[in-house]
Amino acid sequence: MMLSNHAPTGMSRAAKKRAQKKQKKERERKERSNLKEKTSDETHASVDDPGIPAAKRKLQSELNPLEDKKKHAKIDDDPSGEKDVKNIADIESDETNEKVDDMVLEVVSKLNPAQILLRTKLDEDKTMAKIGSEEIDLSDLLQEISSKERARCLLQSILGSSVTIKQFYEKYWEREPLLVNQQSDPNRLNGFLSLEGIRKLTKSQCMAYGKDLNVTRYEQDHEGVKRRHTLDQTGKGGDDFVIADHKDLWSNYDNGCTIRLLCPHQHSEDVHALLSTLELEWGCMVGANAYLTPPGAFQGFSPHYDDVCAFVLQLEGKKHWKVYRPKISERLPRVSSKDYTEDEIKDFELVLDVILEKGDLLYMPRGWIHQACTLPCNDHSLHLTVSIMQQWSWVDYLELLLPVALQAAASSETSTSLREGLPRNFLDYMGVVHDQPDDPEELKSASKSRDLMREATESEDPEKKRLQNEKDRKRLLFLDEAKKRIMRVSKEAFSMVDAACDEIGKRFLSDRLPPALTPAELSLTVENKAEVGRAIFPNTMCRLVRPGIARLAIEDGKAVLYHCIDNSLAFHEAPLSPLEFEMDDAPAVEALLTTVEPHWVMVKDLIHDDIEDKVEIVKALYDEGILATLQAEKPDRIP
Repeated sequence: MMLSNHAPTGMSRAAKKRAQKKQKKERERKERSNLKEKTSDETHASVDDPGIPAAKRKLQSELNPLEDKKKHAKIDDDPSGEKDVKNIADIESDETNEKVDDMVLEVVSKLNPAQILLRTKLDEDKTMAKIGSEEIDLSDLLQEISSKERARCLLQSILGSSVTIKQFYEKYWEREPLLVNQQSDPNRLNGFLSLEGIRKLTKSQCMAYGKDLNVTRYEQDHEGVKRRHTLDQTGKGGDDFVIADHKDLWSNYDNGCTIRLLCPHQHSEDVHALLSTLELEWGCMVGANAYLTPPGAFQGFSPHYDDVCAFVLQLEGKKHWKVYRPKISERLPRVSSKDYTEDEIKDFELVLDVILEKGDLLYMPRGWIHQACTLPCNDHSLHLTVSIMQQWSWVDYLELLLPVALQAAASSETSTSLREGLPRNFLDYMGVVHDQPDDPEELKSASKSRDLMREATESEDPEKKRLQNEKDRKRLLFLDEAKKRIMRVSKEAFSMVDAACDEIGKRFLSDRLPPALTPAELSLTVENKAEVGRAIFPNTMCRLVRPGIARLAIEDGKAVLYHCIDNSLAFHEAPLSPLEFEMDDAPAVEALLTTVEPHWVMVKDLIHDDIEDKVEIVKALYDEGILATLQAEKPDRIP
């Protein structure tokens, strides 16, 4: 179960005492210090600390000069003017930060996605932006924004200017498809993949059918029905992957086949950066496929729906898309559909019939049927489909939680109710034939029929009436007993909600990509240790190098840290390698994992009795590559 901020669940009694003692000392020290510019949480950076980048400080000073407010504030019940002024400053600072975030989003999201990801340079006429009376260098701002801000700006850039993120989540997310035409800036999605780039890739690297790519074509079969035909070659027995011959591959493409790249992020750092950054926006695994189709009204796939929400980014050329509304029972499906035929697709409502051109976007929730083909002109089509929310629904979470809760309730040491035997001969009065219908009309009809039968029974045999009443009584008793046991399992499940979140969190860490760290992030990690010779001191400042890349769980009396920093670009190629700590280390580890940009925590401020243990914990996480460190002051030594 995930630890809480102050008294972590599962923490040893001694560790709790140390945490309380540490907190008491912190309160006493703050009362004695009486420093006006300290924040309410000393583990977090103040406005003037290295945690707040220069460009943002510039925006903050432009928006809200707090120092003047502090000097002139008058508080009647506090002659010093510090306590209440400090609270006002905190509130105004929070409001200012929100305004800064909105301003950053507005300015940065106007850039192209590849520029936001620092994969391509800014246009010469877009290096500066004016906010209020201030000129902000966008190059500096891009280096300084947090990774979560970058993810939010990236999504807004992908969505374009016609819809805000708030509008997208409220109106379209998992509800309706969204078409974004961006012909005013057709090059906005440049910098990820291209036809020529894919040609060079397939020539320079070994690409295996079924693993790295597929070759498909949608055409008539011998019965005259259009179906998808896959031209992938397979090895002996059908299990071995066959390396695609470059000439054969492109000969098939020239003859109308679609080439689908299954894992483009493995061959493109730009795509990897895109997916890794978007994971921060959605908090779930993000994948991608790329589809290259030749000109000439060719189609690679049959009409179908997917078990993922899809963002179709049209990178090159044009493609004709048709999107159909799903049946209610097929909305947000857990598995992809079969391939539909042209006759079957007539039963669905066509809601979009559009041409996607370079720079356009199409979003489709899970379950929306679609098909696409190139135009009968000279334009090929290359699009990147970014996919999310696969096996990431409430039912997936409950499938993880409920079996464990049932087992825990069944093995209870305080109650045997779930282990008690079922009532004798309960099948005589339970089952569909004994059930009362839910529908009012059916219930009325069934009740009338039952009354007629009972009247006949009463007139014939009072004993039958007695037996029927006895069955009704037993049925009600059974339903009541079943409800009690279901509620017991539900209560057990509710107590395990956090533990189940830790389990699905570990699954996410195992499934997701390794983070594509920016140069600024890498410069603060162990990757740059050889250059800067960084050591860990009591006043070294630390934080998780990127939010969400590590998680702490309690397992068998140990604090276990899982992270994805060593994950492979290939799915599940490298298993998780968790770090194990003693329970009294848990508060310090938790503080490190929950301190994220722009904040820092000093090694000496971690909750632990021994400064040497604090340093060793930080060294372990730093050497693992998941911590960023900064030496803002002259290093102090361990006493």
